[in-house]
Amino acid sequence: MSRPAAELEIVRAMSPDVIRHVWLNNKRHFAPDMSDELWLERAALRTSLDLGPGVEHKIWILVPKGRANDPSAVLSAAHTYDRAGLISDVIKTERKSDEVSVHLRDTIIVYVLLVFTPAEHRKRGYAKQLLVLLNDQLKRQTDPVVELSFLYSSIGQNFYESAGWSTIRSRELLIQVSSHRLPELSPSLPSQSTQGDAAAAVADNQGIMMEDITEFNVQRITDDDIELIRSEMRERALANANASPSLSLSQSQRVAVILPEGRLFQGQLAMARFTTGRVAMDDRPISRIGVQLISTGIVSARQQQPVFIIWTYLMPSKLLLILRVRYQTVHQLQCLLWEAMKEAHKWGITAVSLWDLDDIDAVAATGIPNTDRSGCWSCLCQLPQGTSSGGGVMTQALASVPLAAPVELVLNEAYIFGL
Repeated sequence: MSRPAAELEIVRAMSPDVIRHVWLNNKRHFAPDMSDELWLERAALRTSLDLGPGVEHKIWILVPKGRANDPSAVLSAAHTYDRAGLISDVIKTERKSDEVSVHLRDTIIVYVLLVFTPAEHRKRGYAKQLLVLLNDQLKRQTDPVVELSFLYSSIGQNFYESAGWSTIRSRELLIQVSSHRLPELSPSLPSQSTQGDAAAAVADNQGIMMEDITEFNVQRITDDDIELIRSEMRERALANANASPSLSLSQSQRVAVILPEGRLFQGQLAMARFTTGRVAMDDRPISRIGVQLISTGIVSARQQQPVFIIWTYLMPSKLLLILRVRYQTVHQLQCLLWEAMKEAHKWGITAVSLWDLDDIDAVAATGIPNTDRSGCWSCLCQLPQGTSSGGGVMTQALASVPLAAPVELVLNEAYIFGL
């Protein structure tokens, strides 16, 4: 029998014994074959990663009131950490009501992960109650204000939608490394049997060289990427507003993005190195996490924009997961994917996965269509606060912005999947 809601509370786990208990509960579900010692070592690495100023890993537990320090009292638990984001506000100008401008604001998007209820407490609604109370907690937070929370569901759509999250359609391109051959890039290039030379020929013909992305240059590359994202966000928000000029502000679509910060990719590399060396017992060093295409000749401003791919190694799943990709042409995309396939082959990885690639570009570059992801649903929850972000203070310029207006999350790529 479940306990009455009035007898329960959600608190942040602070007791070392409770934190250890939660992590070991997670292991029984997410890594049952790993030893407790190795799992706890991995958890310690995960929680010690530098993900940016103020970003802190937290564990929330649902317990009977007054029993926050008792490991046996934990009914359900979830982990969170803050992610840096941007959100757009479409604002009507004071002089002309039919004209709009776009204001971009830095915001916090809370990533929720590792939601778990011990087997002996399941089927009693505790996980849902935990999530509802967690969102209530986030709504009350003022430093910083939280406007959105985000999670991935491996149990379908209905459960998290009933707890306040909206499901986002997510697509996946899956390339089997050993059996798939990329389409010819153009009629003049070599046949499919020499597709690696073909990809290199495209780069040579276009005056392009490849540079490895490592832990030492990823910050510079992602800083440039984020600057472009800011510009693209503004353009997308304006396009949304201009496409439906008759809609009121409360009906207009806002745009949000989780920023692909360099520290996140460095954290992914640290976790991949741990899994490769300590779990898979493979002592080969992981030195690169992607490649960047660099123009060597005289190019236009558009051609100077970064073109790159960043990946991580999911060794237990034999998967090379593409975290972030930026390209301008299908030729560039195919060159980047070919490098990913070569990297997967080098490590004995069987497949390359890329999320939410444009459907047309996916077929043109690989000959493979995207499919809907069925095992990892993206879910977004809006947390209206009645105030704008920035210390909880509503600025005059944003006084008319309805914070409950619908939000479209863009760049639903795997870099937001977490660690």
